[in-house]
Amino acid sequence: MKKVLYVLLVLNYTTFGHGNDLTRSFFASVEAGGHGGYGSAGLTYLPKGIGWIKPTIRVGLSSYSLRDYEYKMNPSVILPIDLNFDLGDRHIFQIGASNTYVFTVNYERGIKKRTASESLGFKVGYKLYNQSYERYWALGFSPIYQNNDFLRSWYYVGLGFKIAQL
Repeated sequence: MKKVLYVLLVLNYTTFGHGNDLTRSFFASVEAGGHGGYGSAGLTYLPKGIGWIKPTIRVGLSSYSLRDYEYKMNPSVILPIDLNFDLGDRHIFQIGASNTYVFTVNYERGIKKRTASESLGFKVGYKLYNQSYERYWALGFSPIYQNNDFLRSWYYVGLGFKIAQL
């Protein structure tokens, strides 16, 4: 009986990745560079994956200008939304796509007007979870097709902390 219990315990430990159940986890994240411009703060969600392939959804918030053309507090807002696929267990190869929305205030024909633009991007990178899977570090390359007009190359460095698991 002890041998059967031991085999079941070992199978459970090895099959399910050393207790790293990240299913339905939320991470608060900070990213320097990347699709948020110079940097962004965000929320990353990890729904249920299939084996070592895990989808992640990240929504960030950033700004590159807090004041408008009249020097009044009226920030330009950057909203990057990423859909990534994490391949691996603790050492992750990450590949994904992004849609970034930018809202700015402009002056057109005597009228102050908030305009919106949209940019598509891609992401290729590396992510490393710590031993307890409570935080991660990430770095990579994320080219963005800015305003769907010209290609810009951005690199990113990120850090995330687990804040909840459903």
